[in-house]
Amino acid sequence: MAAGRLDLIAAIYNGLSAITVANGYFTDVVTVEKVLRDWNDSKTFPRPWLGFRPTVETYSYEMSHRIRCTMGLQIVGHLDVLPEPDNQYTAIEQLSDDIIRALRQSILAAGCAESITLQQTETTEGDASAVESASISMLFNLIYYRQEPIT
Repeated sequence: MAAGRLDLIAAIYNGLSAITVANGYFTDVVTVEKVLRDWNDSKTFPRPWLGFRPTVETYSYEMSHRIRCTMGLQIVGHLDVLPEPDNQYTAIEQLSDDIIRALRQSILAAGCAESITLQQTETTEGDASAVESASISMLFNLIYYRQEPIT
């Protein structure tokens, strides 16, 4: 892979920003940021809102001065939904599918990562206090390569 870490982050941002019904997705994501915000902090931004951040990265050195990198990626989304519980379940399921598809298409197609693995998802589904709202947090592992810095 010729792309670097900054290319990978740009591909994540561009992929998430492309989540719209016009592009064949279920959801029209309005705001994407390279930060995480909780529900209250995202109220001033148009929703659906998505934020992301890299988490833990690990490295292993390979031949030819290549470094195999495993980057953790957390994506958080907040949506406004109609008050019926089924609407919350449907909105979260569709946004989850959209995020997975957007990452696969943007990152792998751009040649920025070798693989993407969904590790964990946590949602507000079934939370009685989440009236007319829904949130999701997804954790991924991305594998990409970078060149060892040589002096």
